[in-house]
Amino acid sequence: MSVIRRGALALAAALFAAIGLAPPASATTPSTGTGGWGPPPPPVTISSRSADGNTIVTQVLVLTDFGVLTGTDIDTISYTFHPDGTVTFTAITAYTGMVAGRSGTVSFHIEGTGNTASFQGQIQTLSGTGTGALATLHGQGTFQGSFATGAGTYVFQYHFDP
Repeated sequence: MSVIRRGALALAAALFAAIGLAPPASATTPSTGTGGWGPPPPPVTISSRSADGNTIVTQVLVLTDFGVLTGTDIDTISYTFHPDGTVTFTAITAYTGMVAGRSGTVSFHIEGTGNTASFQGQIQTLSGTGTGALATLHGQGTFQGSFATGAGTYVFQYHFDP
C-alpha cells in the first residue's frame, strides 16, 4: 500500500508540474549597488542642428564603469541645449561587462537634465536586450555627474529573473 501511495503522489506531482500548478520559480532578491565612471575620451558628434532656439546635438560617447556595473558603455546620446542654459538628454546605451559579477551585454535607456555645470537622471534596463548572464537582468537607478569632467556616480537597483 505504501508503494502505491508514493507512486500516486509522484504521479500527481509530475502532473501538477506539467500543467503549471508547480510553485513558480522566483527572481533573485532585489539588490542595490553603487559606482561611477571616470572622464571619457572625447565624444564623436553624429549631428548638430538648431530648432526653436534650441541646439540639438547627437553624439556617441564611450564610458568605463566601475562598481556594481563594471564594464564599457557605448552611449548614443541626444542633447537638447535650451536658451536658458538648461539641457535635457536621452540615450540608448549598449553595455558590455559585469553586473554584480555576472557577465554579458544589455541595453539601457537613459534620461536626464542638467545645466552648464552638472547633470542628473535615471537609467533603466531595456527588457529582452540582455545576453549571457545578463539576459535576465532587470534594473533601474539614478545618476549624477559633472559636464566639466564627464565623470559621475550612480545608484542601481537590480534583480535577476530565474
